[in-house]
Amino acid sequence: MNPKLQLRRYARAEDRKLKAYEKKYAKAILRVLNHQLDEAIRNLESGAIFLDVTMNDVLSNLYKEVGVDLANSQYDALTSFKTKANEFFLNTWLDFMTNYILSSMAGRVTGINDTTRKKIQETIAIGFNLGLETEQIAQFLRERVGQFNVYRSIMIARTEIAEAANIAKDRSSEDWERETGENLYKVWIHRYAKEPRTFHEEQDNGKAIPKSDKFQVRNPKTGGIDEMSRPHDPAGGAIQNVQCSCCVVYVSESYARRLNSAK
Repeated sequence: MNPKLQLRRYARAEDRKLKAYEKKYAKAILRVLNHQLDEAIRNLESGAIFLDVTMNDVLSNLYKEVGVDLANSQYDALTSFKTKANEFFLNTWLDFMTNYILSSMAGRVTGINDTTRKKIQETIAIGFNLGLETEQIAQFLRERVGQFNVYRSIMIARTEIAEAANIAKDRSSEDWERETGENLYKVWIHRYAKEPRTFHEEQDNGKAIPKSDKFQVRNPKTGGIDEMSRPHDPAGGAIQNVQCSCCVVYVSESYARRLNSAK
């Protein structure tokens, strides 16, 4: 089979899987955001307080489920489906994702919840400036922040699922290299978006580069180049990563040669 066609089939299958996860977790995240809004309204007079814990629980489940699944599918793809990742690898990837959650989740949750608090506090301030009573402010919050939550739940799910997928695939590729001693290559896959980043579409050129190399990603804000190991590399910053759903695919050296020479 033509390697470019094979890569596109793999990318489409993965896209379907990630969309299903996005749909599932957008609903779960929306429930959390709306629960936080209800909690803030109940505590309106004491400063619209809500806790971070429920968002942390949902995102932790997301990283464990998506991370292990995508690590597994990447590993299996590297074997050309001749063998499957065994229980040792599945447990290793779950441990890896759990450690990632423990080390990184608090900051990610805090950032998400701080944005929610800012929106709620901004809306309350507008309500007071308009001379609204407490019940009217509560209704104003439900209308203004409730609608904002729908959009945000989709954005958060898309960003966090892509992050989980990319770090998990990176880990499974490392395990593959240690097991086989082979050097891997990588391909940037741009997934569909209503407002696509053209500077990410440029990376999806059907060419594989050595895993140790960096993708040279244009930064429209600075006019310069961001060197990124993969989509969602922290080195790219917010402009490259927030609401990005691009994914990396790791391939063998022999497959990379075929891919790069294909027309």
